[in-house]
Amino acid sequence: DAGPGALPEGLQLARHAMGRVPPATYRRALEALTAFARRAPELVRLQVPALLIGGEYDRCTPPEALLALAHVLPDARAVLLPGVGHWPQLEDPEGFEAALLDFLAGPAPVLH
Repeated sequence: DAGPGALPEGLQLARHAMGRVPPATYRRALEALTAFARRAPELVRLQVPALLIGGEYDRCTPPEALLALAHVLPDARAVLLPGVGHWPQLEDPEGFEAALLDFLAGPAPVLH
């Protein structure tokens, strides 16, 4: 699930990585996704800054879902990278790195 702006090298790496995931592991990951929505209300209790990076063309975690999650988390920032899909760290490594470094350079969290 890639976007039109994805780097070919990133897509090749994603295909390679996914090809090495054992079927049972992938199945368990899919099963965990179905339980996530039932646990979402617990996320409001998180007291740490969160950075959510997604792709404009991600069909697995659509932009609307990413933005909704950012709204639920008490201290979250969402970044949508244009032209990429589900693998922003591979499809647009420079954009991903810039968003991450910007987040890390921000104010230090206040720990309670």
